[in-house]
Amino acid sequence: MAEILFERGGVALEATPGTPITAPTYYLPARMVLSPRQTVYRPEESRGTRAQFYRSKVVKQWSEWSLDAAGADVYTLPVLLNMAVASVTSPTTPTGATTARLWTFTRSQTSVTERTGTLFWGDPNVQSFRAAYGVVDGFSITGDASGDEAVTMAFNGRARALEKIATPTWPAQLVGPLVTPLESQLWLDTTSPIGTTAINGRVISAAFSVDGLRGDPKFVFAGPSASKTPARFGIGRTAATLRLRFELLDTAQYDLLMNESVVKARVRFNGPQIEPGFYHYIEIDIYGMLDEPEWGEFAGTNRSFDVTITSQYDATAGHDWSIKVQNDRTGL
Repeated sequence: MAEILFERGGVALEATPGTPITAPTYYLPARMVLSPRQTVYRPEESRGTRAQFYRSKVVKQWSEWSLDAAGADVYTLPVLLNMAVASVTSPTTPTGATTARLWTFTRSQTSVTERTGTLFWGDPNVQSFRAAYGVVDGFSITGDASGDEAVTMAFNGRARALEKIATPTWPAQLVGPLVTPLESQLWLDTTSPIGTTAINGRVISAAFSVDGLRGDPKFVFAGPSASKTPARFGIGRTAATLRLRFELLDTAQYDLLMNESVVKARVRFNGPQIEPGFYHYIEIDIYGMLDEPEWGEFAGTNRSFDVTITSQYDATAGHDWSIKVQNDRTGL
């Protein structure tokens, strides 16, 4: 029988979208599930009996995959962001650094540069599966200083129909250091460049998320005995959100809301030091107004203030949101 604890999840970035890779090149450390999906046509017919259906036929097949919320991994994240945001195959070296490397993911506003991936999953003692043309539909990165978890990440997406395969050769697990919320930083700016005005001593949590990155699957005529799986996945307009929670020490953030200010927000989830002055981190930039205000409670005794930033295009930056990952990896 298939044992959940033996299940493995992995991915290989595809050179040609939809052309499957033989074996995974990246082992995904969080719990993954790759699930079959299909639609069945059952015609309504009148044959003089109480049975509602007499015939059925599978007309479409595809897969859905998810990576459960787990500790954000600064080694795995760049691979997944290649599928979710933009193709980045090599990092830059920050000024003054020797071993630190910076991966910058900013989606193109006028073209599709995101990579596709072949996904692998299963208990190798029973059955392994793979699905080509894997795409990311949405993901989240969350850090909550009031909780007891590290910074977490979660991903979900779709792929072509999964297929049974012989157990592939799995790569070694490459697991990066954990990133914890208490070491995080936030900057909120209006007229100054992003990353100028630090907000200290009051930020409780930050939760970034984006969904709908890919459109509906595209099914087209493909001839006799053709696969019933999608030919392609489209792409549409999407906005990301950053949900922030502050302890209400004064009305500074409330005033930004009431003044209808468009802010430039930068949240950085810091991890261990790589070398003096340089740390592992995940950094998110987003532009937009403070919205969806809510009062809350902090630690059972104090008032908190929640707001959401929904991304909008910033002409100076040339985008509405972007993500950077700093680690010590020279390659994916």
